[in-house]
Amino acid sequence: MTASLGPKANDSSAVNQYAGWIPTANGRLSFRHIGETRHPTPSKYANVATAKDRYILAYQRRDLSDSVFRTITDRVCRRSGDFWFALVANSAAAPDNVDGSLSGTIFVFKSKEDWRTGPQEKVRTAINEMNSARLSLASDRDRVIEESLAYGRKALCESADVWIDFILERNGELRVARPEFRDDDLAYASRAFASQEGHDFDKWIADQGYFFLRDIAHQHQHHDHAVDTILILQRKDAADVSWRRNLLFSLQFYIITNRRSRDTKALIQAKGILAYFEAFVGICQGQLKERFAQIPTFEIDALRSSLDASIEERTFEHSIDAHRAANATNFRVTVLAVVAPTLALLGVALQPHIGGPDNLKDFPTLNHVARFISNYAIEILAFTVLLATSSMAIQFALASLGKRGSYSRQLLALGIANERAAFIASLLVAAMSAGAGMYFGRASLSEMLELFEGLFVR
Repeated sequence: MTASLGPKANDSSAVNQYAGWIPTANGRLSFRHIGETRHPTPSKYANVATAKDRYILAYQRRDLSDSVFRTITDRVCRRSGDFWFALVANSAAAPDNVDGSLSGTIFVFKSKEDWRTGPQEKVRTAINEMNSARLSLASDRDRVIEESLAYGRKALCESADVWIDFILERNGELRVARPEFRDDDLAYASRAFASQEGHDFDKWIADQGYFFLRDIAHQHQHHDHAVDTILILQRKDAADVSWRRNLLFSLQFYIITNRRSRDTKALIQAKGILAYFEAFVGICQGQLKERFAQIPTFEIDALRSSLDASIEERTFEHSIDAHRAANATNFRVTVLAVVAPTLALLGVALQPHIGGPDNLKDFPTLNHVARFISNYAIEILAFTVLLATSSMAIQFALASLGKRGSYSRQLLALGIANERAAFIASLLVAAMSAGAGMYFGRASLSEMLELFEGLFVR
């Protein structure tokens, strides 16, 4: 069995198993930038245009393991979640045709050995030759590019474990065929095992191919890479409607979920996804015509206004928190600026009189102070440290409440388990620190009271 060379643009029946969408905010993908990605790993690629066509040859290593401690488990079990994905594609129209599509094949290799002992060197050579010819002025430039692509594709077809044909439209709509296997025994074993576990192996492989194609064709803007996992392939329906509706519901669910968040970054990401949502609604409207009535109505403007209001509210709260933090910092700096020089001057004043009690016979007050500091230096230091610890713990407790905004709303935050736990834990630390300080400093406090009584009570 050999892999196909990719479907023709007019052969849509071959790739109608699954449908999906590669996000594009302006509704128009740029095929020129396919391959320019560093997520999840940098890709090796050639994206070259001839006088009448565009040719793309690329590959990338992708980690499909869901192990928590992957580095350890891979070494112990001698297994790896690394798969190699390769892409061969060409546009179905001239590079300057804004309505053209891209057809091709995604190849999957299940192990490093399969990739390195198979097509790696040949594909690298083909990519380098295509890139070298890209800026060439030679008369046989186009022929070199086409032959290099054919050379790389032949190497992939001869050794790939799985391949998936696809057609990608300029508006981001994607049609994907059912995955095919080079080895019939591997296909049977994989599908049978997945079926026993309640999984659709073909759908899983197709989704992984979609993620690969999406990552090398789409720049992740205004959102994290993980956000795009909300979009997966859908089974293609005859009416061409249900898969679109499912994708819109997925996007809408993510936006609504993040809108309820108090995290500014999540709100901004939701607004970025809203731009994709609005673009896809417009694409569906243009493709479905009268069938667009089967798509639910979404209040996009109202949702955008709600997100803007939430972002402004959080920005205002952040400015208040920053103002309070600045005031607290200024207060600490002021206290240090006053206390530190005072203590330094006091030390300078006492230094000549530390020699013994007779040196302070003419200064009874300084005599008492010097004796007190000398006798209880360790206790005073411990008391100061523990008092500072309790003070910081109380500040942390107030900060755990202050995340919710003004002080009038702080008590409401006690209903949230995480913040309530932080608040109670901080108060316990503060109480224990203060108690320890009082215990270790009880003797010094007792004499301090007697000292103050001797100084100020006559």
